[in-house]
Amino acid sequence: MVLISLSLIIILSLNFYHKEQQEKEQLSLSNFVYPKKNYDLNSGSHGTNDFLTYENLAYGLKLKYPSYWQKTEFPDNKNNFVVGFISPSKNDSGVLENVMVQVINLPFSNSSLLNMSNNLISFYNKMYQNFDLIQTQLVKTHSNSTVYEMEYTHKSDVESIKTMEGIIMRNNLVYIIYYNADPEDYNKYLKIIQDILDSFSPVTPSSRANTISI
Repeated sequence: MVLISLSLIIILSLNFYHKEQQEKEQLSLSNFVYPKKNYDLNSGSHGTNDFLTYENLAYGLKLKYPSYWQKTEFPDNKNNFVVGFISPSKNDSGVLENVMVQVINLPFSNSSLLNMSNNLISFYNKMYQNFDLIQTQLVKTHSNSTVYEMEYTHKSDVESIKTMEGIIMRNNLVYIIYYNADPEDYNKYLKIIQDILDSFSPVTPSSRANTISI
């Protein structure tokens, strides 16, 4: 059965949390894969300007996403994932391309974006099968937020996955935006993903953000 990845679980490295906290929070990737054939999202004819705005004041974020992608929110905030956007599917095989947004409230404020990103890369080397870091870069969004982008491939139990990950820090909040795709289809949605990431804008979070579990 062909499976797809709806999200990649992030657990910050030992420099951020105790080992026992990591083991408690870590979930198998198999808990977040589903048959691609279950999703039949007919994209029809849409231009690249057909975007809607997603805003979440509880977690202090705003971004745009394609109007013809399926939006899925996670009200229980499991593993700090807030919302996901699932691409239209016309194929019966491979990874169903998707964007996932994770918000983490750090218990300290003395970490830099670069240090955190380097620690995540080190952790991925241990966590993911056949992890291969392709490139990293620092970019600016239209809201002048600094984004650490990393691009990598790895294997789940059944599929090869290519991911672009954008990490943004604002005070104690860390926003991580993932683009997960079949390597063969990765470039198909790349312009849309770059538009989504560039549209990210932090907003003042409500008091709920102070209770995000880690």
